[in-house]
Amino acid sequence: MTQTNKITAICVVYQTKDLVQKAIESFRSFYFNVPMVVVDNSTEDGECSQYLQELSRQDENMTVYTMPENIGHGPGMDYALRKIETDWAYIFDSDTEMFNPGLFELFFRSDNGKKLAVGDIHMVSHSGINKGMTKTETKIPYIHPAACFINRKLYLTFPPFRYHGAPCIDTYAGLYKQGLSDELLLNLPMNVFVKHKWRGTRSFYKMKPWKN
Repeated sequence: MTQTNKITAICVVYQTKDLVQKAIESFRSFYFNVPMVVVDNSTEDGECSQYLQELSRQDENMTVYTMPENIGHGPGMDYALRKIETDWAYIFDSDTEMFNPGLFELFFRSDNGKKLAVGDIHMVSHSGINKGMTKTETKIPYIHPAACFINRKLYLTFPPFRYHGAPCIDTYAGLYKQGLSDELLLNLPMNVFVKHKWRGTRSFYKMKPWKN
């Protein structure tokens, strides 16, 4: 049984109504009563925002926060994490599709204990990139926010998600520097349950450059 009182789903959205609709509706097909927060970076009177507002009127467990401008992926996640009150957040990108049941059930059976984040762990550079790294380059354990679980209270004690493209790099680089990656990150096979199309909010250009 899903512990719906312990988790809130979070999705940051920027236009692409067709993708957003698939992402939310596929999630809801498995977890129809889990509280959900959507941070909408779209134009308020646009097709995507209108869809989200109508959906929130039909879905009593869904809250939409419409931003005055596109604040980007990292700040959007951070905004939502500071709004929710549950122990955990399940974050999913607006260009994902949940296609198998059992993800939340597996998560709650896992040894998440006092982990900060649970999801697919990738090794990346300080720029948040996992391709073309040299053998001597520092490799940082990184959980991509396309689909992951975040411990809300613990998250608030670390550097916030920022930027766009690699929004979690400051947070996970900080863990690595303190020697906390193994202690606070837990690998979980998200791709068994969720497909990621890599199309969602990438048209946001006002991001601060990745840290090198």
